[in-house]
Amino acid sequence: HSTAVAAYRAALKLRPSDAALWLSLGVAMSPMEEADDEQVLSAFHRAVDVGGPRDARSALTLARYLTKLSRPSEAIDAFYLAAGRDAEYFEEVKLGVGTARGQQGRLREALADFEAAARLSPTNAKLKQALGGMERNAAAVEAATAGVEDAVADVCGTPCQEVVDGSGLTVCAITWAMGCGEVPPPPRIHRAEH
Repeated sequence: HSTAVAAYRAALKLRPSDAALWLSLGVAMSPMEEADDEQVLSAFHRAVDVGGPRDARSALTLARYLTKLSRPSEAIDAFYLAAGRDAEYFEEVKLGVGTARGQQGRLREALADFEAAARLSPTNAKLKQALGGMERNAAAVEAATAGVEDAVADVCGTPCQEVVDGSGLTVCAITWAMGCGEVPPPPRIHRAEH
């Protein structure tokens, strides 16, 4: 990976407005331990910036990486940016947005996104089969949190363990703005604390 990174950086000195090179640099850096997440994100953001209004691939790659980092609010924005650049990717966008909403603990909304993706791809048997399990998980979480005033606080433990199991423990370390930016926090959660 380090050889590829060096080659991409050398090529970018010659062609700094080449989105494919910025994208490739980010992909090459992503598995490297010495490259931190912000460096990778910087390369992906640069690819999005120079890619132009028809380049959905850069925005999709950025969105996937943000999802991997459990930064779903930012990921959702990047997924929709990709859809705006090329509607051909809308099924993939809906799948990604569903995954990000699941990380936020917004399971019903995630399920609606997955159902939209299934309608766009009626032959995707794997997705149709998964929808049943998603519906059961959403119902279980809703039942467990019914009547709970501050259900958001439960996302990082019982009774919402399925959320943590599905997105990893890093969901517990994200800030409210990263995870649920477009949704105002419940009255008992203060932005600075979470």
